[in-house]
Amino acid sequence: MNPIVRKGLGVLLGLVAAGLASIRFLAGLKEGEANWTFPILIAGILLLIFYSLWEGVNNNPN
Repeated sequence: MNPIVRKGLGVLLGLVAAGLASIRFLAGLKEGEANWTFPILIAGILLLIFYSLWEGVNNNPN
């Protein structure tokens, strides 16, 4: 698989996972039973995405 496509799919799936975790956390927050695992999960996913993108920019041979 093309590395650009693979990275794009990884970013897309990571954003979907972060979005689903955000929705789950906000639903729990409304009910007063917020699970604080989800914000940690969201932050971890987003950090991995941004690190992956930053690493790709820094390793560009141009």
